[in-house]
Amino acid sequence: MGQVNNVKCPICQNNNGCTKDSSCWCNDESFPRDIFKLVPSEYQRKMCICKSCLDSYKESIKPSDKNNRHSDC
Repeated sequence: MGQVNNVKCPICQNNNGCTKDSSCWCNDESFPRDIFKLVPSEYQRKMCICKSCLDSYKESIKPSDKNNRHSDC
């Protein structure tokens, strides 16, 4: 197995924009737990997800009016 290229997003393979320090964009973001299921196991905890993939994922899980209502009424 070759060396992991940790500047690429493990989901889309584009540059992830990671600065690998406390000034990185990801420090101010929350990552839904299930997004990590999209990362191949060999890249988990080795490659950073890019902001584009994070934003797309968050958009895809926004509750819809008809599918995710609580049935407390």
